Amino acid sequence: MADGAARTLVSINTKESSDALAQGLAKVTDEKCAVALVTALGDVKNQDTETAIIALIDKFKSDSFKRTALIALSKIGGTAALPIFEKELKTANYSYDNLNGIGLGLDYAESLIENKKIKKQLLI
Repeated sequence: MADGAARTLVSINTKESSDALAQGLAKVTDEKCAVALVTALGDVKNQDTETAIIALIDKFKSDSFKRTALIALSKIGGTAALPIFEKELKTANYSYDNLNGIGLGLDYAESLIENKKIKKQLLI
């Protein structure tokens, strides 16, 4: 049910629907609901939830959740996630890994540029 409700709120795509997703994330207790909410928040690019998503990486330790969180953070493109992506890139030794940290790191960099959080020249 959480996934269906989250997808509906994404399709509405208003500040109120995004805030409702954020409120759900603040109360989430199980990983399945967290995956649905984090996915949705990434899709609506809710920058206000970046630190909450990062905190959940320590709460839900599965690779599946971590990948979901990385995807959402790469779409959100906020600066708080930079240490997360730096760590993932180093852990993957800048090569392919099961979490696709390299690809998501590149997506994250693109989002930072789009959000004017970093200049393109700094990434070269």
